Amino acid sequence: MDLRYVLMDVDGVIVPGRGSRFAPHWADKYGLTDTVTKSFFRGPFRQCMVGKADLRVELLPYFAQWEWSGNIDNFLANWFCCEHIVDSQVLAVMDRLRQEDVGVYLATNQAAYRIHYLQEHMDLMDHVDGVFASCMVDTSSRRRGIL
Repeated sequence: MDLRYVLMDVDGVIVPGRGSRFAPHWADKYGLTDTVTKSFFRGPFRQCMVGKADLRVELLPYFAQWEWSGNIDNFLANWFCCEHIVDSQVLAVMDRLRQEDVGVYLATNQAAYRIHYLQEHMDLMDHVDGVFASCMVDTSSRRRGIL
């Protein structure tokens, strides 16, 4: 059997570690614990992950509760930067696969702004042929019974 395509997950594979680095980073730096943030991540964030809500809009109502005095750009930059770690060995394997004419794609659950960050600031597009992200997948045909 010839290998033609590989789908790579981001968090836990290309970006090493289990789960988000957001929680420990924000707890240590700002005292913002999982208990405080879970209503956002179990609520509006899920709609952001499937492209049905805008993360920048959904976060704003939580800033007062979280005692965040910065703006949305500062918040997102701080969040994404704390998870800006890439496993170079995984990237090397991905590059080797592409040299062997295997299509390498990201397949990941992400909100749109993080996908943009992964593409523009972490240079992941240099190592893949494309992206399948939950925020970009149109599931409307499934709901109509087509798929």
